[in-house]
Amino acid sequence: MRGLHPRVKTNYCVRLMLVLVGFAISAALISCGGLVSSRPNGSAIAGFGYTGSPLADVFATGKGFTSDAYFGMTIHRPVSDPTSSRAAVPFPPFPIHTFRLWDAVGWEMLEPANGQYDWITIAGTIATARQNGVIDFVFTLGYVPTWASTNPTDRCGYANVLGSCDAPDMRAFDDFTTQFVRRYCGVVQYFGTWNEPNLNYFWNGTDAQLLAIAGFVEGSFPFSQNATALTKRNGRARQAAA
Repeated sequence: MRGLHPRVKTNYCVRLMLVLVGFAISAALISCGGLVSSRPNGSAIAGFGYTGSPLADVFATGKGFTSDAYFGMTIHRPVSDPTSSRAAVPFPPFPIHTFRLWDAVGWEMLEPANGQYDWITIAGTIATARQNGVIDFVFTLGYVPTWASTNPTDRCGYANVLGSCDAPDMRAFDDFTTQFVRRYCGVVQYFGTWNEPNLNYFWNGTDAQLLAIAGFVEGSFPFSQNATALTKRNGRARQAAA
């Protein structure tokens, strides 16, 4: 990083830190309910960095093949949207084992109004994905609903939801993440802090705000051995902030 402009260097460090936080969150959520992922070869994976990986021989010798269990993808509209004329996108004819829910569902879809949740699309997406062999799911935080945004008039580039690229009200964020973990604990095992925060139509807040969100999530999810523990922890955080 020698020779980089200080602003570039700062942004690079922030993005790298968020990547590391994302992996830490993943490992914490894997323990939610004591569940791990079952793989076709019978092994159990408790995170991305586990020991005894069959990939070690592949990388060391350049021989063999990589199991399809190590590949995933995202699919836009894997289930039909009743509000749109666009048809559902079919799954590919080859197996995938990890599905990233970004662009299929987001916070603005799951909680269109404060305290009003709509789980229909995510339930259909997960059911369809499981029918096609998916085992692991990744949910990326972002796409803030307008009502929860700290800048609800921001057009956010080409995004369809005003304020979706800005920092959320943290109390609303607290409520949403609590409800999500309660409902999908053990099903959605990996979380991403944000999607492509280097692009202002996904993130138009400050680095400090983004780090605050990452710190909040990292501080909350290690307590998520079950939904009760997460709720209690969030309750204490609210009392401290009051």
